[in-house]
Amino acid sequence: MRQYGDILIYFLLSTACILGAVNPQWSELHYWTKPALTGFLMVLVLASGNWRKSSLKVFTLLALTFSMTGDVLLMMEDEASYFLFGLGAFLLAHIFYITVFILTPRLPLEVPFLKRNPWSIFLTAGYIGWFFSELKEGAGPMAGPVLFYAITIGIMLLTALNREKHVSPKSFQLVLIGALLFITSDSLLAWNRFIDELPNSPIWILGTYAWAQFLIVRGLLKGERKL
Repeated sequence: MRQYGDILIYFLLSTACILGAVNPQWSELHYWTKPALTGFLMVLVLASGNWRKSSLKVFTLLALTFSMTGDVLLMMEDEASYFLFGLGAFLLAHIFYITVFILTPRLPLEVPFLKRNPWSIFLTAGYIGWFFSELKEGAGPMAGPVLFYAITIGIMLLTALNREKHVSPKSFQLVLIGALLFITSDSLLAWNRFIDELPNSPIWILGTYAWAQFLIVRGLLKGERKL
């Protein structure tokens, strides 16, 4: 029952965050609830039981901490420098998520997903290459950092795939869906900023982002705790 209470609280926070972004009169609600989303997830991680590796819990908390930092910086997007610093904060968040996925205890005789399915590497690289070709002109001087960020989040997706069969199926599925939503959110954000403004962009960008974080953390809690 507790997990449904967590979902309800997070749903209310994410809905308030989106409503505050859509309605300028409620902008203060957005400023408070967006960092509260990652703050709530940090509480869930801190309250969770012993993990198979304590470092996994630490790196998950670091990923959420830098995500929260990125959230705050991106809300100050009137200045280009804030966007760049926000990008850097999320870059570190993804690096810590990658670390968590890589450090997941492995089954000694199991062939990793990426060795069995190398096509996933080419598919991910192809998407990143195509998307960057679309936005590099609009990104201008930020094209380099944006490309590096895109490569990093692609690696995050691939390491999420590589958790297959090393964790429970539920954990694998939740983290993978979360990683895919994260790429979707970042793609929408980049398209909206560098290519063309999307209709109702806060709904799609924030909605996919909020539930990406939730599903990744929920999946980690299901897969990394001691049984």
